[in-house]
Amino acid sequence: YPQILSAFSKRCPDIQVISSEEPTANQFELLDQGKLDVAINGKRLTPSEEDNYHSWPLIYNEMVFCVPQGHSLVKETVVTAEQAAREPLVLMEKRFGITQGFLGRMEKKGFSCRVLHYTDQMYSVERFVEQGVACGILPKLVVEQNPHIVGLPCAELSRGMVSLHWRRDQMLFSATKAFIDLVKEMYPKQPQ
Repeated sequence: YPQILSAFSKRCPDIQVISSEEPTANQFELLDQGKLDVAINGKRLTPSEEDNYHSWPLIYNEMVFCVPQGHSLVKETVVTAEQAAREPLVLMEKRFGITQGFLGRMEKKGFSCRVLHYTDQMYSVERFVEQGVACGILPKLVVEQNPHIVGLPCAELSRGMVSLHWRRDQMLFSATKAFIDLVKEMYPKQPQ
């Protein structure tokens, strides 16, 4: 998103973009209420939702189980549910889909998690993991930028396309249309 915002600011310097981080469900509620023009998230739309929203794929995103460099799990190729349940965790707040999905899949397998801290910020997850206080869950793209953290695949974590979404039935302001057009230029549509 920062790359998109930077490019948009250069192309349209007179337009002020106001953005915030919200759980995916909140983003769609705000779109439906006309309080949000576009949303960027990893939600895969159902066929009935496709009738209401346009989507444009941006990047493929994989969530990974994060441990600090030197952690005993670094040598593993995949983190199992059992291994994840043994570790103290820092997770995004329960209202975030990634946390709901992970905890739900762990519970289905009969494991409860030792969550030390819930946060609204990926930054906090990174700092907890870097310091060896807890393991966490982050996008692989974030972990690749941090040499102090190792991201490992885990079957209980999601992967999928991050997309731009907007309502089909909502009139687009010229600024919103310019933003969508720029995103389409930066991320030419890929097969899904």
